[in-house]
Amino acid sequence: MDKGINPILFSCMILPLLTGFLIYPLNAQQMAVETITGRKIAVAELERFITLQMDSLEVPGLSLAVINNKSVVYAGNFGVKNLLTGEQVNQHTLFEACSLSKPLFAYFVLKFVQRGALGLDTPVYTYFMDREVDYSDSGYKALTARMVLNHCSGWPNWRDAPGDLLEFSFKPGSQSRYSGEGYQYLKRVLNYLLDVSDIKLNDYFLEEVTRTLNAEPMSFVWQDSMKVFKAYGHRNGVPTDNGPHGSPDLFDAAAGLHTTAGGYAKFIAELMDPNNALNQALLELQTSLPPESDGLYRSLGFPYKPVAGEMRFYHSGNNGDTRSYCHFYREKGIGLVLFGNSDNFFSSGFVAKMLEFLDEEYPY
Repeated sequence: MDKGINPILFSCMILPLLTGFLIYPLNAQQMAVETITGRKIAVAELERFITLQMDSLEVPGLSLAVINNKSVVYAGNFGVKNLLTGEQVNQHTLFEACSLSKPLFAYFVLKFVQRGALGLDTPVYTYFMDREVDYSDSGYKALTARMVLNHCSGWPNWRDAPGDLLEFSFKPGSQSRYSGEGYQYLKRVLNYLLDVSDIKLNDYFLEEVTRTLNAEPMSFVWQDSMKVFKAYGHRNGVPTDNGPHGSPDLFDAAAGLHTTAGGYAKFIAELMDPNNALNQALLELQTSLPPESDGLYRSLGFPYKPVAGEMRFYHSGNNGDTRSYCHFYREKGIGLVLFGNSDNFFSSGFVAKMLEFLDEEYPY
């Protein structure tokens, strides 16, 4: 397979970087962000806090975006791409969205649902029999795309070995269990229905989502041209790599998105428009399916928690040597996206301190 620059990806991802698309017109001495409590924090104060916390907690790099009034008002970049080289993170640096990939893939899937290419509540086996699924359990006849998106598929998060068949641990739709495998399965369903490879499916994603949201750079499939922009992951303070996880041709619907906090925040800001039917479908609570262990229902894109009388949608991610987090209040038009390139992003207390500084409760 030719690993040269894909011209569609180049136009969607690289050219906006060269033209400075992601540089937000902010003056740190004049601008402020607003917290959920209505408190205003000067950008200069926010940046000082972040820098001090990253230094003291030994967090290498950060991509951050803040949403106020349903728009991205601040996108900041801090620290280093690689602790050994000291190369600085900047507005062009790509991060792994980790499991924040799932809501964006769900949004992509719902576009095909809207067009009638896939039924949310039609048993998926009537479209596609996947060779990676163990069909000896008749529970597969109940499985729908809605159950997969809502993490009620009956499958584990990940198989013990990639070659193992996917086995149901309970009847689909009867319990809640987080599953990355379910998202990868639904990606294979799209491959089949559209008769496309993972690379071509990503081209559809770039056209249908990245360009539509004006959220460049954003891609599920790795390209060699991305390497110069991507931050290294870190484990125990040591850089790992800045390449793809697994096959470079893989469309990893569960954890493979590469983007920036500013790009991802544009997706969240779009979801705050209540007049868009796709947004409504993604965020409607799925009360016909089992709740999670805390008794709360999920939407097709995000879980939620009630915070001070408001509904906070949120998601976090863990790719081993990278981490991610986001949350937003749809009615208030406030949101936050944090991407980190290290395994201590949460365990150091950095994310908890960030949320506390912004008058937020830490959800874990």
